[in-house]
Amino acid sequence: MFLAKILLYNIGPSRDRQNLLLKRGYYFIGYYLMESVSFVHANELTYADPSAWIFHDDIAEFLGGNPQVDGTYDAKKLVLGSEYKVYYYVSMKDRKETHPVTLTLHLPDGKTKQRTETITLDPSRYQAVFVGKFLNIYPSGDIKFTFSGVTGDTWKGLLLEYVLITSNG
Repeated sequence: MFLAKILLYNIGPSRDRQNLLLKRGYYFIGYYLMESVSFVHANELTYADPSAWIFHDDIAEFLGGNPQVDGTYDAKKLVLGSEYKVYYYVSMKDRKETHPVTLTLHLPDGKTKQRTETITLDPSRYQAVFVGKFLNIYPSGDIKFTFSGVTGDTWKGLLLEYVLITSNG
């Protein structure tokens, strides 16, 4: 797990430049531009059934069985008072699939946010699957996230690249 990038620029009073950067998804604190993005790569996640997955470099491929994948991220690495969103980045290896998945976000204070969503994944096109959002009021503890689907061959060929944790603009 690592913090991929924090961009911090003194951009001065140029409104044109500020507007351009705002359109690209950045946000400002005073005259400073800041974007916080963290990744948890597939090989840093925990798999309910490790034998159901094979790794190709940093990408995990689901072979069949139990597709549940869990991850954690230390809240200390996030900015207190900022709102964050969590996404799993997934694709299908060789066919289009549409099925329900359950996405769960566990916060350090014991609160849990869970949702079920039917997602459609296309082959070789990665898609962000939204897990949930939270306001980081936690000086310590783990942010935990889970992706689970129908057990069996339903998601066979699912490719998992990473989990993205990004601050809201």
